[in-house]
Amino acid sequence: MLLLLAAAGQVLAIALRAAGLGPRSAGDVFKVGLLYVSWFHHAAVRTTLELAPGGITVLRGGVEAGLAFLAFTGLAAVMLFRAGRAFASNRGGSPSARALGGAMVAPAYAAGAFLVSVAGTMRFPTTSFGVVTVRPDRAQAFLFPLVLAAAAGGAGGLFSDRSALHGPAGRPLLRALAGGFRMFVLALALSFVALLALAALEPGSTRAYFDEVSKPAGAQTALILGHHVLLLPNQSMWVLVPAMGGCDEVRTPDRITRVACFGRAPRFTSALAAIGVTGPQGGPPIGRGGGRPPFRYLIFVLVPPLATFLGARAGARGAARSPAEGAAVGAAGGVVFALLVAMGSWASGATGTLVTGSGQAAGRFSAGPNPLVGGLLALAWGVVLGAAGGWFEGGRALARCVEEQQAQQV
Repeated sequence: MLLLLAAAGQVLAIALRAAGLGPRSAGDVFKVGLLYVSWFHHAAVRTTLELAPGGITVLRGGVEAGLAFLAFTGLAAVMLFRAGRAFASNRGGSPSARALGGAMVAPAYAAGAFLVSVAGTMRFPTTSFGVVTVRPDRAQAFLFPLVLAAAAGGAGGLFSDRSALHGPAGRPLLRALAGGFRMFVLALALSFVALLALAALEPGSTRAYFDEVSKPAGAQTALILGHHVLLLPNQSMWVLVPAMGGCDEVRTPDRITRVACFGRAPRFTSALAAIGVTGPQGGPPIGRGGGRPPFRYLIFVLVPPLATFLGARAGARGAARSPAEGAAVGAAGGVVFALLVAMGSWASGATGTLVTGSGQAAGRFSAGPNPLVGGLLALAWGVVLGAAGGWFEGGRALARCVEEQQAQQV
């Protein structure tokens, strides 16, 4: 699976070079492809400048940027789930032993991701006494893949033998996990669909986006669009949390700027608006949410109730024999949904750090949904609407059972 991610990184690095934005040598292009693996796992990449005339360092500093292309992060999670399930199936044992066995794929995966990312370290001489170094954050390059692999592989191990979970306690747990996952996937999909609908309702804004993207040369336009596609899950998270009642924020140590919130229309006039960059004429920061949104923005309000209600129904199907059982399964699925939204809110965000010569952070910022607020809002939506969806599905199951009993009596 790491080979697939590394190959994807190479494709992106080659596209970067074709657009005239990457390094010239084949070796450096290869290393850029390896560095992309860091960003598939939200590990930061640090760029450092060091000036040392006569061997004496007079200046050292740099910047560090972290984000995740969640399209590939999700692909990695799916492959790790399957690997954990296969490993646990061969190992056997109780559900807990299988979950632990599935998580055993994590150390090897994390070690491989670490080695691939670190192998992408590059050094460029800028002057006769200056060097630029680009490398991943080594701790993050190991820990973040480790956590991803342990969670996905452990889930795969737990699901490797569903028959062992079909007891009085196991089956509701299984359905709650499945229901919470369906809520999350539906929420991301519906957020994307709602954004497409808004694009159709606002053709001027859509045209302005494509006009802006198509300004560079053809290869650069394709590169931008390709990276946007890889960030579509991130985009869906940035839509979902405001739709649930929260905000997308830019956070610095001394300030929080809310750029898109429930009930306030965002004003995006450039791709940099989300981080409060000034306008082309040096005007005030743009991109802050403001004003009551037009009526058409209410389409986003439909996303949380539809995702949680329908996801809970799917989770309770076959596990609930009464409305009360269905409501319990649906509410438990809402808790799973909240955990996934909190993790997705963090993973979809971007971080930046200014690094001093001693390696200490001189300044930080992060942009994206607030994980705590997003998780709490998802908990409220998931438990309430999840219970309602489960209650509905449990009622249908009870009605079918009564009909079957009446048919047998006749």
